[in-house]
Amino acid sequence: MNFNTLSSTQSNKNSRPAFAALLFFCFSLSAFSANASRGLELHSQFDHFSYSGAMAVFGLANDWRGTFRSGKDGLLDQRFIFTTSYNEFEIGYSHTLYHQYEFPNDLARGFYYYNNDISLNEPLAIDTYLKARSYSGRGLTLAYPLKFSLPDLSENLSFSVKPRVNWFYLDYLIWGEFNGELNYLDNKNWGGTIDLDYRYSKDFVLRRPLEKDPSGNLYSFDLELSGRWHSGQFNYKGRNLWALIDWPDAPHSFGTVTTEGPLALYAREGFDKDFSANPAAVQLFSLRQSVGLKNSALLLDIRQTAIGEFYRLGIDYEVKGFNLALRQDVHHNSIELATRYNHSALWLQSQTWDISQSQQLTAGYSFSYSF
Repeated sequence: MNFNTLSSTQSNKNSRPAFAALLFFCFSLSAFSANASRGLELHSQFDHFSYSGAMAVFGLANDWRGTFRSGKDGLLDQRFIFTTSYNEFEIGYSHTLYHQYEFPNDLARGFYYYNNDISLNEPLAIDTYLKARSYSGRGLTLAYPLKFSLPDLSENLSFSVKPRVNWFYLDYLIWGEFNGELNYLDNKNWGGTIDLDYRYSKDFVLRRPLEKDPSGNLYSFDLELSGRWHSGQFNYKGRNLWALIDWPDAPHSFGTVTTEGPLALYAREGFDKDFSANPAAVQLFSLRQSVGLKNSALLLDIRQTAIGEFYRLGIDYEVKGFNLALRQDVHHNSIELATRYNHSALWLQSQTWDISQSQQLTAGYSFSYSF
């Protein structure tokens, strides 16, 4: 059965030509860059960011086994990229993994009680909702940096722009929401009534069997900006500034699920013939400003996500090409330790020495090699 429903998604019939035009435009700009350097370079980078308001990230991934906290929402944003570049034109392989869950703390508490087999003296009754945006895939990435400088200020001011286009073959999707009334007494006495509407590659709610593994595509445009002036530097990375998930014949379930009557399910299951969606952008801004202390600089970082912003302050110290940076998240008291030497870097951020107890994690590496 095929059907289309009213939702926030829109048709993707005109999206592929637009993406091709964007690709052509970005790399046509490379003809105007007169400062391209010759040579071959390999670059690899892994970047992981995760946050969970209800409990430690590792506990959430381990069936809610951990200490329950007072927060809400959850996010995991992870990307691996390996590129080769010649004359600064980049082409490579990339893998993306993204999970975004928006929910109140009361619903998280219900999940916690259920997964930890906790019985209550009185039922927990909540009017709640959950919004899920989750996908993963692998594909190709293309980029080319454009360098600029002002003739009269070239010694003190310069900047570069790097547009990037990506295509991912997606093999995992959870995209939808539910809202309604739920109650919990113990893991044998729980239920309620919810209105459900979501697309998926695997049905975790109604357990619908699928004859084949569904798949889709993600097209996206990223932009990187970097510059320097006197004793300062800034960097900006915007991912999914324009992004489209194109998933024909996406498995789709919608309707009402209830435990209040003889029928538990008043829902339809089928396929959304022409499903498309726009993933949220992730934006990162960083500032490095040298200060009076020799070889030292102050650091400011801002990460903007769909569930909120994360701010960090820090200090960087450099000696003989080796950098050591220390940053602290303003609101979540997590600390990042980062090192960089020549063309390689490592970083790790956690709230505690035991990273399995942290609600916020950042980890990654980057490595480049030139021939």
